[in-house]
Amino acid sequence: RMLLRNEQAAVHEVDDEQERLRTLIGHRGRAKTKMLPSGAVQIDGQMYDAATEGIPLEAGQPVEVIGLRFKSLIVRPVENDAMPAPPADVDDVL
Repeated sequence: RMLLRNEQAAVHEVDDEQERLRTLIGHRGRAKTKMLPSGAVQIDGQMYDAATEGIPLEAGQPVEVIGLRFKSLIVRPVENDAMPAPPADVDDVL
């Protein structure tokens, strides 16, 4: 019985993680590492493992989440960088 309960708890945790990652589909972020084709992306201030559809990407390139494979986001490059620019430093404005 104990083994069965532990397995059920583990499956529930995986399902919760999958659902949380699934909510990121459609969100945009930036590649944090060079993606050949896998690496890390930052979305809404959080880092995630991700992979492209086979397209290498440079770090800093804007991406959009288009799917999920196991615990890894699937991303593609965003052609039109509609991402908001990072806030300017006050000294840069003056």
